[in-house]
Amino acid sequence: KTDPEELMKSENSGLIKYLFGDDLKGEVTRADFDKLQAELIDDVLTLEYTRYCPMEEKMTEVDFCRHMLYSSNLTNKKKEKMIQMVSKKFGKGKGAGISFDSFKTFYHVLFGGADLERAMFFL
Repeated sequence: KTDPEELMKSENSGLIKYLFGDDLKGEVTRADFDKLQAELIDDVLTLEYTRYCPMEEKMTEVDFCRHMLYSSNLTNKKKEKMIQMVSKKFGKGKGAGISFDSFKTFYHVLFGGADLERAMFFL
């Protein structure tokens, strides 16, 4: 375990300095944590999106499919078959593409999956 006092004195913690300031005398509120979480999620989604294309461009449907299947438990053969199906439907400029805003919205729906499931139950 790490001693919290030792961590506060450490010169290597950018997160501690971000939250409490360079002099470590600041206070952290719930709003600060909410802001940090939103910025981290946005940064991670930006990194994921730009893995496939620049921010100014739209991601292809095939790349979106690859992204969705990246860490799935399906066999490589099944993944390739699914990618080929998407490629037949949307490949070679047939699709409109996925904007970063749509990509981000999709993930916000996924992150709120439990809330979405609860809402669907009451419909």
